[in-house]
Amino acid sequence: IDPKAYQELEDFRALCLDKHGNMLNAWQNGFNIENKPGVPETVFISRCQELGFEGDGHRLFKLLRTDWSRRELKLEDFDPQTGEAIYRADPCAEAISYGGGRKATAAPKPKAPLSPLILSRCHTSHNLKRQRSKLKTAPSSPMSS
Repeated sequence: IDPKAYQELEDFRALCLDKHGNMLNAWQNGFNIENKPGVPETVFISRCQELGFEGDGHRLFKLLRTDWSRRELKLEDFDPQTGEAIYRADPCAEAISYGGGRKATAAPKPKAPLSPLILSRCHTSHNLKRQRSKLKTAPSSPMSS
């Protein structure tokens, strides 16, 4: 992708994140207000102007659209990670959305310490080794006596 196109995409995403918090909210509340399967180019350009995007809306539409046989932009074009999360009915779709703070491929952080059994099977990770050493130095519980 050429530098100008990259910068336009980054500027557009920054505007969406500033106004809506993440790309899913931008899609639902800024671009696809009517909740249709897709957004036609004329509507997309108009919504870009409302958002305050100063670049070329027509060019941006072309950059985002992945299937050139369609005349509309879909969520899968607008934010591919979120589109896939919605398609598979992932309850974390909003968190996965660009700007939502979690990557689709990132493992969720455990809420409790990992069990010794899990730690013994995952000995290669530095973080897991560190957790294992914490478990060894932690005081034993009254139930283990």
